Amino acid sequence: MFQLSGKVAIVTGGGQGIGEAIALGLARAGADVALAARSADKIAAVADQVRALGRRAAAIVTDVTDAASIRNLVDETRRQLGGVDILVNNAGAMYTPEFRRLPFMELSADEFDANIALNLKSVFLVSQAAVPAMLERGGGAIVNISSTAARSGEPPQFGTAVYSAAKAGVVAFTRCMAMELGPAIRVNCILPGPTNNPATRNRPAHVLKVIQDATALGRAGEPEDIAGAVVYFASDASKWTTGASLDVDGGLRSLRPPSSSSRPK
Repeated sequence: MFQLSGKVAIVTGGGQGIGEAIALGLARAGADVALAARSADKIAAVADQVRALGRRAAAIVTDVTDAASIRNLVDETRRQLGGVDILVNNAGAMYTPEFRRLPFMELSADEFDANIALNLKSVFLVSQAAVPAMLERGGGAIVNISSTAARSGEPPQFGTAVYSAAKAGVVAFTRCMAMELGPAIRVNCILPGPTNNPATRNRPAHVLKVIQDATALGRAGEPEDIAGAVVYFASDASKWTTGASLDVDGGLRSLRPPSSSSRPK
């Protein structure tokens, strides 16, 4: 039920962290994988790991906020791997050099637009480009990666309002996509909780303690924890599931609320 032999998957943000783990998880299940990200070196390294597992891989430099770049991603995936059966919209970020972690009152409109473009509009653009290729092969599965921030923001600190709003939009968009694309294409969503990745692996000790105390399983997630859920949604194991949103968060209850000193004056 979890076998993906003969399938071709696109994974955006596939050069590191959760995206890398997803790509390798899909490959272990039998899929060939097209890796999309802005860093050529990173996706090339993951592509080598996919090939070491005996699967085909394509490393395609892509800006998921640019329609022309996305069209190239789909065209190159079809050319190099033969088509598209699975799309994982994983690209996104809470922190980038462009995104300052500030209360929303201090953000510019340009910063708002950039955050929405990376974390929400990209799901629209990549899906719109990939769906025709998926229909050519009879359908498939789309898995959107949101965040538990979609439900409650990302305490215990301020500065994630736009990110949280974008990730909430991914959840709503998933349900609408599922209605519009069924029965040929199933669309589901995963909401990771606090997960170790290159941007967060060096969290301060007090932040790690907050996460440990807030999760039933007593730890932050690992990228491989998310990959398993993606394989489920991509495979026939979930063939009667669409429009669903799954929290993969270690039993996250609630993170400590922000202290009064962290609130904007």
